Amino acid sequence: MSEDKNLDKIYNNLTALFNFEMVATESEFGKNAVFMTGDEFSDLDELFNKNAVNGLKINPDPYASEQLFYRSDNVNFVKKKIIAHSISTADMSKIKHYHQVNDDVNIVDFDNMTQLINNFGKTLEKLSPKNFTPKYNDKVQY
Repeated sequence: MSEDKNLDKIYNNLTALFNFEMVATESEFGKNAVFMTGDEFSDLDELFNKNAVNGLKINPDPYASEQLFYRSDNVNFVKKKIIAHSISTADMSKIKHYHQVNDDVNIVDFDNMTQLINNFGKTLEKLSPKNFTPKYNDKVQY
């Protein structure tokens, strides 16, 4: 999809892209909290957290050594220099169901997931170019 030239007009007008992955369980940071891959490559998390509602918090990537920022769906947008990070709650120290047959709806924390979705939506409604213009720093590799 990121290679579709017909979409360049849209891509050129994007401020940031949030890629939500594995947000069905409680994070190691607790409820109403997520982590962002590649947090060291931009100021997106700081700007988002300044405007976050109802205690929502984006935490630094506790698995930075895994290089998830460069291994996930967001990477094709990063190559286009679009601010694009993955947001997750996956506690990799506890997950025993990832890509396994026991990956079932029973593991979903629907209350927490609903809270996250609602709080992200309410926060995004507050954002505008006046308070939210995230930028990559010189550490990112396109």
